[in-house]
Amino acid sequence: MIAIQNGLTPNGPDLGSSHFPVVREPKVLLLTGNGVNAADAGEIWHLLDTRYNLPITRVDLNRFGSLNLAKYNVLILADGNFASLSTEKVKQFAQDGGTVIATGSTLKWLKTAGLAALEFRNQANDAPGRRPYANIAEDRGARTLPGAIFEAELDLTHPLCFGYTHTRLPIFLSDTLFVETAKNPYATPVVLTKEPLLAGYIHPKQKPLTPYAAGAIVCGLGRGKIICFPGNPNFRGFWYGTNRLFANAIFFGNLISAEGAEKK
Repeated sequence: MIAIQNGLTPNGPDLGSSHFPVVREPKVLLLTGNGVNAADAGEIWHLLDTRYNLPITRVDLNRFGSLNLAKYNVLILADGNFASLSTEKVKQFAQDGGTVIATGSTLKWLKTAGLAALEFRNQANDAPGRRPYANIAEDRGARTLPGAIFEAELDLTHPLCFGYTHTRLPIFLSDTLFVETAKNPYATPVVLTKEPLLAGYIHPKQKPLTPYAAGAIVCGLGRGKIICFPGNPNFRGFWYGTNRLFANAIFFGNLISAEGAEKK
């Protein structure tokens, strides 16, 4: 710590001027319980509680309806099924200025609930024909994505990418959930490259879905933001490269300009 006599600077903005954004202290609520992917929720809890020493509140999904959300400004919806969740309560939380962070298949619920303007890429239908019954399990397994490494391009000027110094970042995806980039040109700070597969397997019919798919999208709702990660940026607690994206969403999500968010 170095003491200063005043906030005036010989060049550039003065310290304490309106040029500097104010970072709010995150008050994080993580939903858990039946319907929530326990592994994903656990990885988020481990990241924040053990590695960042950031206290968070974990609440069972069934108690959300009676919960007072005024004490929180960040709501995390890990991969899962949130069909029983109060859409209106989440909507009001965001409209009041809260940041909602969602990962994985939760993005489908956000779209169905009308909370986020997302478009998903769908695999082309198979050509009509016959297949041996004995091949059902093998054919189904071939279309799963157990885990592969893809290359993404970052917008280093975006708050979600704060602290990164390279525009290319390997990201880990373990689900065939590919999302179109936002119509708003500023709302997709992370996007897969033209030929993104770096390592691992993906079905030949799913591979065309990957070029320029979104790695993260920022949606706007009222005064708040809904930050969507199609993958799992905290995979098994060891994929450190994308941990920063998730942390930036928590600390800087509310600083993202309304003009940089995809609106419905």
